[in-house]
Amino acid sequence: GFFSVSRSRLYRIFEPLGGVANFIKERRLARLHALLAEPALRLPIGRLAEAHGFKSAAHFSRAFREQYGYSPNDLRQGSASAMAPLVPGAVAQYGPSFYSWIRALRD
Repeated sequence: GFFSVSRSRLYRIFEPLGGVANFIKERRLARLHALLAEPALRLPIGRLAEAHGFKSAAHFSRAFREQYGYSPNDLRQGSASAMAPLVPGAVAQYGPSFYSWIRALRD
């Protein structure tokens, strides 16, 4: 692999973050949260969701509401702007230094 880490080790590394898939989903949701909070960007929510790997707008909306406690439409309309941090949960714990940590696993 790219980092020369076995699949089983990779899954053990991401276990505290809820697993690899959960980490990826949280990152995609955080990116979409930022895009939807941007007033100048008015692309359809379904189009944004599909461009970020969600199989449908409904699937995205459920995941978004579960993560943030409000809907993508609420955020876009400005009624949720101060309700939750931009990057929730375990991802916020690591932030940009997380990527340095991953790179260090190669050594």
